[in-house]
Amino acid sequence: MRLISFALAVVALVLPAAALHFENIFIMVFENTRFEETIADPNFRNFANKGILYSNWVAITHPSQPNYVYITSGSTQGVDSDDLVSIPARNIVDLLEERGFSWKSYEEGYPGNCFLGINSGRWAQKHSLTLFYQDVHTNPQRCAKVVEGGQLLKDIAKGKLPDVAFYTPDLDNDAHDTDVTFAGKYLKNFLKETNIEALYDVVLITFDESSPDNNGNHIYTAVGGRAVTNRGLIDNTALNHGSILKSMELNFKLGSLVTNDTVATPFTVW
Repeated sequence: MRLISFALAVVALVLPAAALHFENIFIMVFENTRFEETIADPNFRNFANKGILYSNWVAITHPSQPNYVYITSGSTQGVDSDDLVSIPARNIVDLLEERGFSWKSYEEGYPGNCFLGINSGRWAQKHSLTLFYQDVHTNPQRCAKVVEGGQLLKDIAKGKLPDVAFYTPDLDNDAHDTDVTFAGKYLKNFLKETNIEALYDVVLITFDESSPDNNGNHIYTAVGGRAVTNRGLIDNTALNHGSILKSMELNFKLGSLVTNDTVATPFTVW
């Protein structure tokens, strides 16, 4: 009987399915910069030159928050402002956990303890990628996975990194209250300090939106990491923020949220 019970317990575990092209992904989002400005910055250009630049990537809308929502749910979910929201929609967190994949959202300046204010110091909730979902901020176990950005170095030291990591710099480091030169220097230092490109198969760097939007919301997006082949490639496939969700769904065999992810084009790293 003990053997039977043990076998049943093992079957009940949710084990991650084998990934197709990459085992893990690190996603970092910067703010409000036109593609032309970003690619002219030596640090963002250097990152793209070492990996793949997606030269025809556009954001979804304005202002910031609905773009963050779109990245993790394939829809703006009706959000059209940067006001506090509580979104009752299924999202990438649901798909990942249902298939046994781990995730964490690292947010610079976040005070922790499931803080739900609109801002705190240099942190702003509108730039979170997960906290605005009801099934995240009302679930203590999930909310505990939204942590201050400094936790990343601790997790690296412990060798305990999630399969999917979301990272949002603070309002200075993401170029929101500074500029792309400041953000580029920050990126250079971040990559050196964390060595994140050696730890993740895919490191995706993008921007939430273009500003001012006189270029069709054309933004910089590039990838580096261990799984990237064709280094130095410039890929001009028409992509948008839905491509991030779509690529994760396909790679991790997550299924679909049945939003705009059904028609999104995935990005490739090979």
